[in-house]
Formats: sequence, structure tokens, C-alpha cells
Amino acid sequence: MKYSYVVAVAWLSAGLFGAGSAIPQVLSQEILERLSAEEIGGSTPEPLIKKSDALSPTVMSDNPLSVPSGRLTLDDLVRLAISTHPAISAKRADFNAAEADVQTARWQYFPTPSISARSNDKASQINGMISTTSMVLQQPLWAGGRLDAGLNKASSQARSVDMSITETQHSLAVNVTSAYQGWLQAAGRIDAFRQSLHFHEEQAKSIRRRIEGGVSAEVDLELVNSRLAQTQADLTFAESLLRNSLSRLSQMTGKTLGPDSLARPDPGSHAEIPALDELIAKAEANYPALRRIDADVETAKNDVALRTASMWPTISLRSETNTYDYPATKLTKSRSITDNLLMLNVEASPGAGLSLMSNIEASEARAAGMLDSRESVRRDMINAIVSDYEDYRTGSARRVQINSTRKSAYDVLASYARLFVAGKRSWLDVLNAARELTQAEISLADIEAQVAASAYRLTLHSGSHDWYRTEAMNQQ
Repeated sequence: MKYSYVVAVAWLSAGLFGAGSAIPQVLSQEILERLSAEEIGGSTPEPLIKKSDALSPTVMSDNPLSVPSGRLTLDDLVRLAISTHPAISAKRADFNAAEADVQTARWQYFPTPSISARSNDKASQINGMISTTSMVLQQPLWAGGRLDAGLNKASSQARSVDMSITETQHSLAVNVTSAYQGWLQAAGRIDAFRQSLHFHEEQAKSIRRRIEGGVSAEVDLELVNSRLAQTQADLTFAESLLRNSLSRLSQMTGKTLGPDSLARPDPGSHAEIPALDELIAKAEANYPALRRIDADVETAKNDVALRTASMWPTISLRSETNTYDYPATKLTKSRSITDNLLMLNVEASPGAGLSLMSNIEASEARAAGMLDSRESVRRDMINAIVSDYEDYRTGSARRVQINSTRKSAYDVLASYARLFVAGKRSWLDVLNAARELTQAEISLADIEAQVAASAYRLTLHSGSHDWYRTEAMNQQ
């Protein structure tokens, strides 16, 4: 037989009304069918109270990934969030700008055209010249590595922005997971409190009959009413937590979510979690924040190379065409004279004093600081992985223990209910047993939410999801 509060309610009703008495409607056909159709055994307890559609567990088939139509899994919520959240759109815009900067750096290898025109008034005319037009085309031949360093810096900056997209996606996915854990925990607690509320309401009815029959004292009714009020308060608080979690998920996914919008995970559907060392190794290779900092370090090194190259002159080939216009005079007609020049041009701009050397030192210091920042992020990442791994491992073990505790609590409640009818247990003993059962149900709900969330976070940290693709990869 699958144990539930029905056992205690049925025993109490039998003692109150006798074998031939009419059993209350709440204990009628459905309860009797369950009691008669099942044998007492060691099966997993199942509550009598039917969970509402809003809180019912996901109906699983042989495929652990199957979910009811319209219900969103945690992975669905994450995908919604990373595809619609404005923070991701803003990062993609930054990436487009960085790509444009790369194209700008590539164009620096091409010739630079320029044109200028000047008109002279009579006071400033030289030899009667009234206007000058100059067209210049300058092609860099050697820049001491400045052009290469500029392109490398722009490319590494684009990679950094690219990885910041995935970093933002990862951060958003972690937040969605936390909100989903809150929803799952609140939903499990609501189930437990509703079940407890139903039990206490039935016991309040039974005690009233016993008082009317002169079997129980008024204090027994006060006791059950006190427990009933406490359960109602706990249920109200759990419902508030559920609404808050749904609100957070709605904001992150951009989708209005109701209590019936989400699917619960099957306790056995989690992917197999690798060993801790393997998880850390995968995370060090895929963790978005580390990869973004690696690109930032490369950018800082390229900035050092760019500033160092600025110490050297730039040699370029310069083609210049100058046209001089002269007005007509009494002796000559208006005329234009054109000069064509081809020359090697050498330019150097080291900056004021030794400012260039100071800039190089600043860039080197920034690169060294980024390496320290990377190590700090790596340690924080390892701490997060170890914490989630321990939550998953201990939670999985505790789930087995709590299931055993819950079964024992059902057995104790059923036994105390029988003994109460026989006069060998007090009314307080029965209510305390019911409270212990509720606590076991709450603990189980908390643990299942913890295991589901920690397992998913571990897959996030190790980069096991197909959306861990950079924007550059998506454009290929």
C-alpha cells in the first residue's frame, strides 16, 4: 500500500464512527478503493491529496526528457532568457561595433588619399596665383609593426567582446537556474502544506464530533486549530515565494509565466555528473569569464606592441599632384600649372618627452594585472564548482535518507492514529507525528530542488550546452 495521510484519517474515522457508521464523504469511495486495492508494504509514500495542475509533477514516460505539452523545462527557460534578454542584445551590438573596428584596422594597410584646395585673395596671392589644388596618395611601406599590432589589438578586442556575450549568457543562465530552484522548492513546499492542511481540516471535523459525543475535550480542538492556522500561514508564505520566483523568471525570459507554465524535473533524469577533477578541467577550458580575460590579456599585450612600434618612424610612398591656377593678365591668358611629385616620406611622432615610455609601462602593468584577475576568477570558479558538486553529491545521498524518513513518518502516523483510537496515544502525539511527516515532505522538496539546480549549474560551468557558441562561430 502507498502510505499517505489517508491511513491516519481512515483509522481515526473508523474509531469515531464504528464499523457500521457512515464514513464522511471525504473518506468515501476514493479512499476505500485505495485502501482495499493496495497491500501494506514498503513502497514509496504517495500523498492522498491530488496536486493541482499548477503544481503537479511532470508526467514522465520511459524517456526522461519528455514533458507535457506547453510546460517549460529549466533548459527551455535558459534558452528563452539568452535569446531574448536585452543584455544579450546589447552585447551583440558591441560585438558588431568591434567587428567594424577590425575592418577599420585592416584598411590601414591601404593607401590614404587626401585632397585640398585653397583660394587666395589679392593680398595673399603669390606671383599672381589665385588658387591651389593638391591631391595626395600616401601608401605606408614600413611602420615598425604598428599596423600589425593595431590589427591584432582590434581582433583581440573583438574576441573579448565576443566572449562577453557568452559570459553574459552564462551569468543569465545561472540566475535563471536559481529562480527555477526557488520555484521548484516553493512548489514542493506548497504540496506538503496543502496536504497537511487537508489532514488538519479533517481532524478538526473529527474532533468536533468527538467533543459533541463527549469523548474529547475542547483543548484538543484548540490544538488542531492552532496547527491548522500555522499550516495556513506556512502555505501563504510558500505561495508568495512561488509567485516571486515566477516573477523573476518572467522578467528574465520576457515571457509571462504562470504556475502551470513550468515542468518539474524527473529525479532520475539528470545527466551523469563526471568526477570533480574532470569538471574543473572542462570548466578551465570553457568557462566564459576565463576565456574573455584571456582575450583581454592578449589585447593588453597587443597594446604594448602597438605603443612600442610607435617609437619607430613610418616610411611611406607619397604621390602628390599640385595644380596652380593663374588669372589672365594684359600679356597672358589664364593658365594652370601642374606639378607631379613622387617621394619617400618618413614621419616620426614619439610624443612629448618620454611619455611614450610611460605609456608602454602602463600597458605592461595592465597586462600583468589582468593575469592576476584571471587567477582570481579561476579560483572563484573552482569554489562554485566544488560547492555545487558537494550540493549535488550530498543532496543525492540525503534524498535517499529523507525518503526513508518520510516512509517511517507515514508508518508512525498510521500507528499513532490506531493507538489514539484505542486510547494508547494522545491527540498531541498524532498531531506531532503529522508535523514530522510534513517536515519530511518539506525536506524532500528542498533537497530535490537543490539536486536539480546544482546538477544544471555544473553543466553550465563545464560548458556542456550547445548554446556555448561565440558570436563569431555563429556567423560562420
